[in-house]
Amino acid sequence: MKYILSTVITISVLLLTAGCSTAPKTILKEHGTLDLQYSPQQQNTRVNKTISIVSPFFLDIGVVKKNKKTLSEYELPTFPGVDTRDSVNQYKKQLVNAFNITMFEILSKKGFLTKGPFDTFDDITYSEKKQIYLTIIPKFELILNKRVEQSQCNTEICRESGILQLGGSLQLKVIEPLTQQAILNKRINLSDLQIEEKYIYDIVNFNSKTYTSIYKAGWELQTPDVAKNNYDVAVTNVMNKFYKQAFEKIQRYISREELLDQESDVKKLKEIKRY
Repeated sequence: MKYILSTVITISVLLLTAGCSTAPKTILKEHGTLDLQYSPQQQNTRVNKTISIVSPFFLDIGVVKKNKKTLSEYELPTFPGVDTRDSVNQYKKQLVNAFNITMFEILSKKGFLTKGPFDTFDDITYSEKKQIYLTIIPKFELILNKRVEQSQCNTEICRESGILQLGGSLQLKVIEPLTQQAILNKRINLSDLQIEEKYIYDIVNFNSKTYTSIYKAGWELQTPDVAKNNYDVAVTNVMNKFYKQAFEKIQRYISREELLDQESDVKKLKEIKRY
């Protein structure tokens, strides 16, 4: 009996060993780099008119999740960072700084003098408002659409992969700063740019129950040679491409002639006595 028991145990161990795949020792996490640059080419004749800029107000950057497969019936793992706004919001400060620089370049190339950026409109002094021709107050909305193409597990790792798409809109409110009277109001749709980037997000699977559910559904993942997480790279890549194409469109909406055509109205407004 002892010999038979020993044989059964040995065979069981061999079967279990043969049935297990080798898990990657580490998950390679790739980090992206922002390159938010856009330089308008055409230089217009300089005019003696100053336009000030208020730093853009960003509406809460949202993440919209779109799944091709319905996985809610299974106990899938949480993918940290994938379903949160932090994936884009962590770059908000860099995005604001780049936006201000690019807006100054666009206005300068259109021939205007620039002043700012001001954190808020209230930071502009009364004496500055008297000298400034117009003030631009931008409001940015960004929406990160995440389409999950695959969500699979085995005993070692779980993988989510899909496509990120970045869109949104920009509202430019142009006012005469002394009276705060609105001169122009433009809303620029940026969701039609169709900027996309693929991503892969691997995590270690510590939950065997998850694997059992997925396996029964026929969604078994073959363990890759190198497990990876390139989600941050995908986020930064989609932002870089979006930024350049967005400002290609934005600069066309900022018309030098339209801004100069407001001179008579601006002059009348500035003559209004303020107390």
